[in-house]
Amino acid sequence: LQVLKENQILVGINGSLCFRFSYWIYYFAARRMKISDDFAKYMFEKKHSIYYPEIIEFYTGIDGAREDVVSMIINDLNHLTDTVHSKIGLKEDFKPLENLKWALNENIKEMTQEQLEENVQKSKLPDEIKDVVADKNYDSIKPYNQTITKFFEEYEVQNLMNLTRSASRALRNSEFISSQLKEELAKSIFKAWQEVTRVIFLIAPMLAKNGFGGVGGA
Repeated sequence: LQVLKENQILVGINGSLCFRFSYWIYYFAARRMKISDDFAKYMFEKKHSIYYPEIIEFYTGIDGAREDVVSMIINDLNHLTDTVHSKIGLKEDFKPLENLKWALNENIKEMTQEQLEENVQKSKLPDEIKDVVADKNYDSIKPYNQTITKFFEEYEVQNLMNLTRSASRALRNSEFISSQLKEELAKSIFKAWQEVTRVIFLIAPMLAKNGFGGVGGA
């Protein structure tokens, strides 16, 4: 305790001791998971850990050989990616960037815009987002942050982004897992990132009407 206080890992606030930075909580949680099978089982069974990239970063970095959590992340990430894909309901052959070039003529521009709007309307996106994309005269001053945040939560996009971050940090830190697991994890990350990118692209017209937009780090 004295070492933690002297190095300002623990600091006094209103008469109580608190961690100076939140990442220390993740660090000590990861260390506890390593030395306590019961605690690790609790964290993994309740899925408390895999959606916190910092915990996964510390846990996989302890020895670089946490094949147990890597296998779990692969399974959960693949399942969540398929879930988001199903909820969004976008066609597999949707390739909006196929005809885009640096010097874009008006015909191609209109065709690309029509293709995007058509796919948005046929998707399972919330009606509020569909309306904004379709409405050329939409008032960008009108607040819609709650709509996007609600969409990210209900369609599990935010969970997918967090789990993809965890998976990426696990891949970086897991030096001593099998090459097969590394390859499977990399493929799962690419698949998940593709789905997140498709979602961001779909709501891009809504964000672009205001010039700039950001949700959950995207």
